[in-house]
Amino acid sequence: MHILVKPLCLAALLLSAALPAAAQNLIPNPGFEKGNTGFTSDYNFMDQNSPQYDGQITAAGNYAIGNNANIYDQGWPSTITPHSGFNMMIVDGAGDPNMQIWTSPPITVKPHRNYDFSVFGAALFWQNPAELEFRINGQQIGPVYSPGQPAGQWTQFKYVWNSGASTAAVISVSDDTTDPNGNDFVLDDFYFAKQPWLLPAHVWAANAVGTVSGWINAGAIFSFGLSIFGFGLAILGIGLAILGVQVARLLSDSD
Repeated sequence: MHILVKPLCLAALLLSAALPAAAQNLIPNPGFEKGNTGFTSDYNFMDQNSPQYDGQITAAGNYAIGNNANIYDQGWPSTITPHSGFNMMIVDGAGDPNMQIWTSPPITVKPHRNYDFSVFGAALFWQNPAELEFRINGQQIGPVYSPGQPAGQWTQFKYVWNSGASTAAVISVSDDTTDPNGNDFVLDDFYFAKQPWLLPAHVWAANAVGTVSGWINAGAIFSFGLSIFGFGLAILGIGLAILGVQVARLLSDSD
């Protein structure tokens, strides 16, 4: 049994190592760690080096990339930090649903496959919360999403998108809130990745080990069953031998 089990376990480990690793995020600069790059926007980019910067970006339709929204508006709390890393997109909503806040470059996708999309958002101010609409190739995905309240509470928008016949995906975000007063929020950690056909390697390996263990247990049960069966045959043989002796004795007595 051990001679069989060791090769099986080794094969399971080798196969699990050959399976695909975690899905790759296809969005460039998803957490804004590289600054204002990897996407386009209809909003105006503002930072501390911009000629128009006067200590705030609080003109509707502006955005900044940074780690402290309070630098750009003292009415925004300094306690709001990026969801991860050291940057986030800081947005003063324009009040115009036709303006795209964030648009990805075209992303190559495989037809008829499922893709996971997600992003984290948080409100910067309580008044007139943003109502964000996400689209892929111009089609809305999922419900309208309002970044977390109270201010600074990160929440996640998630959606599973099927590519259909598409070979490219362009993801965009707009804001349906038409009142520019308030309507302030931050975005971080965009994610878009193809779902794997197979289970993740560690799950597959665990299942494989479980299967091998099942084989071992089944083999042990089968061997035990054979032992019981053999013992029964031995008892039957002894019984038949005793019976044969008795029959021979009876025949001898009758003679």
